[in-house]
Amino acid sequence: MAKENENNEKDLEQMNAQETEQEAVDARPNRDAYSQMWAEDNDDIDFEDKEARYGRAIEDRTELRERRKSDKALDDLFSKHDWLAIMAKELRENPDINPFEWLESFCNENDLSIQEVLDSPEAKERLAAKITERKKNAADAEAKQKELTENLQKSRDALEEAMPDKTPEEIQELWLGFWKVVEDAENGKVEAKTIIDFAHALSYDDDIKAAREEGGMRARNEKIQNNVRKPSEEMGNLPPTLGQGANAPTKKEPAKKKSFAKTIFEDIE
Repeated sequence: MAKENENNEKDLEQMNAQETEQEAVDARPNRDAYSQMWAEDNDDIDFEDKEARYGRAIEDRTELRERRKSDKALDDLFSKHDWLAIMAKELRENPDINPFEWLESFCNENDLSIQEVLDSPEAKERLAAKITERKKNAADAEAKQKELTENLQKSRDALEEAMPDKTPEEIQELWLGFWKVVEDAENGKVEAKTIIDFAHALSYDDDIKAAREEGGMRARNEKIQNNVRKPSEEMGNLPPTLGQGANAPTKKEPAKKKSFAKTIFEDIE
């Protein structure tokens, strides 16, 4: 009976293991995530209704293809007319600007009028060169901003790594406080305490080195003083290196044993 129960337990464990493996096989995280997205975008269609789902998928794919064609045509147009790309970018950033006013302002910035650009090939070339310069400046500014953002993130990460005992709130307070000092300094406002702290920071390494040297000298002096200190009554406590030192107690020389002959002659005298 006991053996039968043991066999049943083994069979149950095996079945549970097989079910766990099957669940792992059936797990489809991508499908589940896509199903959720589908439900958000297509609340009028049941995801499990394959025919309806594929019908909507065809519509989405057709729309995507048309959009790609449109985007390519727009890219080609911007490549051919640089000023259009600049205008589109600035209008996206400032949608309230009138496109015609922007075009007039753009020409005036380069000491040209719209009519001059239309009538004169030289004016067109001049404006084209200005457009190229403007695009380059915009690209440089974007690259610089990206580098600045990356450097700021690296600096923030370095601060957190250097102060693991600080909470995120303390790190944020320190971070903002530092940049407040920088902002004030850019406006010519620097407190005396800030300059003093900065001076201390500049000499920090030298101060640490001096403190270590002073500590080492103090330790050596202490060691010397301990070594020359008066020994105790017990000679066993006398440092062996100072056994013959000036401060060591004078040792009595053991009496030399007289020879037998010398003793006799001394007695005769």
